[in-house]
Amino acid sequence: MDKTVLSGISDLMSAMYETKAVANQKKLLFIIGDGLFPIKSIIHETRLLKDFQKIHGSLYTADSPEFIEYKWRIYEYARFYTANHHPTLAHSCVLQLARDGFVDSIVTTNYDMMIDSLLSKCPDLDIAKNPVLAQYEYPFEDYYSSSNMRENSVAYWKIHGSLDHVVFRKSDDLTKFHLHKLPRFPVSSNLTDEIGRTEPKLYIPYLGWERDFFVDTTFHDERELDTVFSHHIDWNYNNDRRPFNREIESVKEILKSSDDLAGIVLLGFKGYYNTTNPNDPNNEEIVPLLLDIAEQSKTDIYMIVTRRQYSDPRPVKPLIEELKRQSRCYASWDISYTIGEILDNGIFPFDEALYQHKISCKLWYVDMEGSEYAR
Repeated sequence: MDKTVLSGISDLMSAMYETKAVANQKKLLFIIGDGLFPIKSIIHETRLLKDFQKIHGSLYTADSPEFIEYKWRIYEYARFYTANHHPTLAHSCVLQLARDGFVDSIVTTNYDMMIDSLLSKCPDLDIAKNPVLAQYEYPFEDYYSSSNMRENSVAYWKIHGSLDHVVFRKSDDLTKFHLHKLPRFPVSSNLTDEIGRTEPKLYIPYLGWERDFFVDTTFHDERELDTVFSHHIDWNYNNDRRPFNREIESVKEILKSSDDLAGIVLLGFKGYYNTTNPNDPNNEEIVPLLLDIAEQSKTDIYMIVTRRQYSDPRPVKPLIEELKRQSRCYASWDISYTIGEILDNGIFPFDEALYQHKISCKLWYVDMEGSEYAR
């Protein structure tokens, strides 16, 4: 595999540190996909249902309470696991670059908590999660933040939802929903118990004070919302991404102004886009803009993906094909291992903690190169 792209990333990072003292220095945009740290328990509902039916019988449907609770527990395990898992070397490098002031935005299509958990442990880093709000809009327990960001803030965009919040919504109207944050421990069920049967609406928090204060937010009558809550991710909306439109459109605006960026680095982000069907609901909305940036050489853009993503035979990876043509795409058995190779060039004056992380990862990787699941 041609390692020209690794040299390009290395040069890009070196330039950031060499010009650190320059006023109004341009910063980096990272886009992170599921190839960075594959979570096997984050499985689409259609496959989950097939697995469930194999065990319990074909009479169960997606609307069966037993399956609804089963799906909830699968996703809850993924939330709890990733919120408490040791971050990869790649995650830590992105964090260190952010702490050093070189990151404008981190964008992810992932639902998991790997990045969230890492960012929460850095009180010195000013993070603005989904910064789309006007002054008097409600942040729904830290799911959103103000669009009026402080000068050194890093924008963190989860453009397809997140496992850390649940949604109470009206099933036949995607515009009516309330979000609430989950605790650090796993919640065993999303179905109502005896209290819920007595008074079902007790499960939906009443946002009375919030209605009075956050006058720019449209709140909904709790009596109209379903009592069964679910994780706020696009799969739970049948891949209808209208509830995430503000985040998606905001990231598009950043990409349209890519001249303001020092570079774009894609880690584990394949950029699914079905070239035979522009209306495929799985299409990544930001791919056409990224293709435009790559084709016009507007901004330095590099990609590291897994070999599985790279070798996908379906016509769904135009971004990989374009960046491969430009020698800007590298396929890795393990992205964190590849990041370790870049670190071996000695270009990052990272702190001791990250250096020790690098050493521990390299020890773990001894004789394991070639294993996609080595961590």
